[in-house]
Parts: sequence; C-alpha cells; structure tokens
Amino acid sequence: MTDDNGNGYLRYELKMIFEAARLYDARTWVRTHPCAFRTAYPPRQVNNIYFDLPGMSLLADHVDGIEQRYKLRVRWYGEEFSGIYGVIEVKHKDDNVGWKENQPVASTLDLQQMSWMEVMNILAHDSHGWVSEMLQSAQPALINYYQREYFVSGDNQTRLTLDYGLNVFHQQLHLRPNLTFRQPRQNLMLIEIKSGVNNTAELADLLAEFPLRVGRFSKYVGSMDGLLETLL
Repeated sequence: MTDDNGNGYLRYELKMIFEAARLYDARTWVRTHPCAFRTAYPPRQVNNIYFDLPGMSLLADHVDGIEQRYKLRVRWYGEEFSGIYGVIEVKHKDDNVGWKENQPVASTLDLQQMSWMEVMNILAHDSHGWVSEMLQSAQPALINYYQREYFVSGDNQTRLTLDYGLNVFHQQLHLRPNLTFRQPRQNLMLIEIKSGVNNTAELADLLAEFPLRVGRFSKYVGSMDGLLETLL
C-alpha cells in the first residue's frame, strides 16, 4: 500500500480531531499501537486549491450533511507555489466511505504570477470529461497547506495520516491567488484512518485503542463554514 490509493479505491475514511499541542501524544499513540504502525512515506507539506460551484453548492452539501457529496481540488506536494505539477482530484464521499478520481495537470501552474483566469484556463484544458465541464463554472474558494506524516499498519491493510500546521487563505473576490492574507491559524491536529471496505471488523478493533472519538471534520468545510451565509 502506498501513500495514494489511486482512482476508484473504495475505503473507509475516519477522522479524529484534537489539539495541535498534543502532537507528541499523537505520535506516541501511533507508535505504540497494537497494529504496529510504521512510517510509510517521508513527512511532507500537502497543498490544495479547493473549488466550488455557483451558489457554493459543494460547501452547502457538506454543511447540510448530505451523505453523497464531493469536493473538487488541485493537490500538490512540497513548499513551492510556482512551477507546480498538480493533480485535479474529485473526492467522493458516501457517509464514511470515500474514493477519488484523479486527473494529472500536464502544464505547470505558477500561483505567484498567474491570475485565476489563467489558472482556470489551464485546468480546463488539461482535464477531460465531466471534470473539465465542471471546471468551466467552478470558482477558486480556498487555498490551504499543512504538514502530513504517513503511517501504515503492520499488515499493510490500514493507512494512517497525521496532519497539523494548517494554513488557510480564502480566495473570494481575489483576481489572483491570495497567498498573503492568511486566516487565523486553527490550533488543530487530525488523525485520519483509511482502510478498505472489507476490513470492517479489524478497523473497529483498531479504533478502540485510540483515546479519541471518531467525528466528522473537513479541512475545507471547517475553514469555510461561517462564510456560507455571507457569500449567498
């Protein structure tokens, strides 16, 4: 199992959220877990551009708790915001089960020099099918980035990621990518556990060893919630 399961892989996606100050505790819980988690991939920075449709309908579906929902984003890794080779991701969720559709962007993006119109034209050109059609009406809503640590269980059946250091930049009313006016930093940390839908019994035992409760949390929704009424 690698750090990316690719297109169409059905999996449970379960999240536990807590204070960022407890990073040491979280690492201890992972390292001493009976499932023998080990490092699966070197830590790195994860970057996302989230897009939404007219009326902020994607955000509204998440806020309203619609079970079948999706997010549209471009993701890349590392600390650069120019010369980016990103991947367009449509992340589907049906309650706690998720899967992705990925379309690599062939052209480089430069968020420090390009306008949003130039970025959107490249994405529409380099995508295909219904994703390309959706991008024609989509608008950039949010840029975020955070640090991620990767783990995998001893039997290779379950992935675990540890996310912290979330930085958020709203994009409404900006003609160019806003990487200057950051929102107040959220003092949060997130453990996310991903495991195949055929691994239900083992997953329940795994979760029982963590002193945290599973809850619903989205970095996009958590950063945008509260703006919805203002934007509509």
